[in-house]
Amino acid sequence: MSSNIMKATRIFLLRHPHIKNAGRIPYKDTPISEHGFKQIEILKSAFDTIKIDFIYSSDLIRCIKFAEILSEVTKTKIILKKELREVDQGIFCGYSFEEIQKNWPNELKSRIQDFINFCPPKGESIAQACVRINSFLKEIKTLPIGSKLIIITHGAVIRIMIALMLNIPLSNIFSIEQNYCALNIIDLFSDNTWVIKLLNYSANNSTCINNLIKSLK
Repeated sequence: MSSNIMKATRIFLLRHPHIKNAGRIPYKDTPISEHGFKQIEILKSAFDTIKIDFIYSSDLIRCIKFAEILSEVTKTKIILKKELREVDQGIFCGYSFEEIQKNWPNELKSRIQDFINFCPPKGESIAQACVRINSFLKEIKTLPIGSKLIIITHGAVIRIMIALMLNIPLSNIFSIEQNYCALNIIDLFSDNTWVIKLLNYSANNSTCINNLIKSLK
C-alpha cells in the first residue's frame, strides 16, 4: 500500500548539540558547549505547536540537558534509554585521532581493518552497539501508529539507526553525515516501512526551521 495514504508515526530524530572539547572522542559526561546551547535556542521553537507524545533520550548528560529543554517546551516527560548511548570508545575517550594514532597504533590499525567488529579496550564494537539500537527500534514499532516522538541521541547511533531502517550495510554508516544538533524526520508506517523525510538538517534561525516543519506536516 502506498505510504501517502497510510497513517504514520512521526519521529524527530536529533543529534545532541555541540559539546565542549569537540574534536576529541567524548567521555560519557562531556557537557554541552556555549555554542551548543545557542543551537538549542534556534531549534526549540519548532516544537512550540507540535503535540509530542514521547521524548526518548540517551542517558548521557549532553542528551539529557537537551531533552530537559524540549520537555519543558512540549510538556512531555522524558524516557531515558541506555540503548541510545553513544558507541562506547573505551580507552579512546578523551583523546583526539592524532593522540590515538600515537598511543595505540596497533589498536587503531585493527579498527581501520574491521571497524564494525573491532572493540576498543573497555569499550564496545559497532556490531555490539547495533544489537541494543535494533532492540530500541523494535520498541518504537510497538507504539501507537500516529504518535509523534522526539529521540535525542548521538551521531554514530543515528547513523546505525538509519542503516537498520533502510537495510544499508553497516560498512557504509559513515557515508551518512550528522552534524551537531542535526534534525532528521522519519515516518514509520503501519507496514513497518521507514521513510526519511528530512536528513541532517541544521537550522540557522528559528524562522527557517519553523517553516520547514510546517511544510512537512
